[in-house]
Amino acid sequence: MDNDRRIKIMKQPKVYIKSLDKVLEVESIRFDTKVVEIYDEAASRYRYCDFDEVEFINSTGFIDKNGKEIESGDILKTEFEDVVSIKFHNFYGFYAVDEDGEHLFPEEADDEIRETLSKTEVIGNIYENKELLED
Repeated sequence: MDNDRRIKIMKQPKVYIKSLDKVLEVESIRFDTKVVEIYDEAASRYRYCDFDEVEFINSTGFIDKNGKEIESGDILKTEFEDVVSIKFHNFYGFYAVDEDGEHLFPEEADDEIRETLSKTEVIGNIYENKELLED
């Protein structure tokens, strides 16, 4: 088995649609008109959302201990039962925020991040499972 836990292929982009309170996969992104096209299976129709109506979900390039891709907005449980959330960062790509609001990972070496994240488990996301971050 490959020890490199980075995701090697381009994944289907996702967005959180604020008005629907849903995370959905992107069908197309139109940069000229700043519109995202998604297919809403629950409504059996395509929707077109302006960039300001969505939040783009970015991959970290890492997977958890169960093989699930870790993305911005994900809530992770660490090997020590702590809960952290993943946030997008313009320079580092992502960082984690622990229960005390402290930022984790952005300055650690790539191998240390891979080791740490490979022991976590995605248990939800901040969009659909906010209660996981509440005491």
